[in-house]
Amino acid sequence: MLHRHLFFSLLFFILTGPAPLCAQTWTSELYDGARLEVDTTTNKPRLYSPDGAEVPLWDGVHQLRDGTTVTVREGVMVPNEQVLELRDQYPRKEGFVGEAELACQQLVRKACGFDDECSDAVVCAHARQLRQFADEELQERERPGFSARFIETPSQCREALQNEAYFKPCNKGQQGGKPTPCAELVTKVCGDGDQCATRAACRPAKDLLDREYKERLSSATPGTESPASGQCRQALQDNGFFAACSP
Repeated sequence: MLHRHLFFSLLFFILTGPAPLCAQTWTSELYDGARLEVDTTTNKPRLYSPDGAEVPLWDGVHQLRDGTTVTVREGVMVPNEQVLELRDQYPRKEGFVGEAELACQQLVRKACGFDDECSDAVVCAHARQLRQFADEELQERERPGFSARFIETPSQCREALQNEAYFKPCNKGQQGGKPTPCAELVTKVCGDGDQCATRAACRPAKDLLDREYKERLSSATPGTESPASGQCRQALQDNGFFAACSP
């Protein structure tokens, strides 16, 4: 298992998701004049030298120009009073913790498969490690004075879910070794080699497959058919719009 600090350093280069909505930046200066910027949503700090060049910010305690200090742990700044005040302007909605747990669960299903078909893959190990870190942070909410809005790792799970380049879906369109109804529809309409990809019905069929997969990722019983699966079963009987691909 990767050391936690190295693991998050790796994810920093892997994940390139969009910045969180309503993000605010807290800015200050270190005693040597370097400018410190902190994203109040993720607590990720950036440090710039007096000439404007971005420089590393190591883990530890850093003194600010006004005499106060900030602490960085594993590349993330411990929120100070000013950062917390900015965060409170955009309070998290209720159910954030449950959504965070779901995001990491979905990531493991995506990377490892619904039946652990891809359990030997490196990305599966990374997804499981992210979930382990998230579980540890979620347990912290039981401690006095802890607020769920300060949980950090689950946001990495949500970013990873959007990263199709690294966290590739394992056996998308497969269930128990057989094609799902929406996978059957895509094969029927688009062809087994995508030779009918330009047909008007191919894109809707693929959209249904994407929706079926996302529904299974978030379902408490992913082995059962999703609403999209039912729609695909009906579409399989439609030989008008969803006509079979011909060579």
